Amino acid sequence: MGYEDFKSEIEKIDNNLTVERYDEDQIVMIGPTLQDRKAGDVEIFVNEDVSVFRITTDDNDHCFLKINIGVDITSFDTFFEILNLIKEYMENL
Repeated sequence: MGYEDFKSEIEKIDNNLTVERYDEDQIVMIGPTLQDRKAGDVEIFVNEDVSVFRITTDDNDHCFLKINIGVDITSFDTFFEILNLIKEYMENL
């Protein structure tokens, strides 16, 4: 699954979800903090400012999924639907 298909499928799940891919290394404001993002990182936000999931790589090109728990998700079905799409996307990186 390519990035554009992944983004489209995630944003179809709930209109409060947005997906962003960083094209270059940058420091971004997420909520009240500044955070480093690498080129190629993909982030899923709720309401455009709460980071819920982030797909990132380390300096050795190992791919990781970081999840911020405590976000208001109305059902576990939605959570698992998102995780399944992330898994499919990460398998193609």
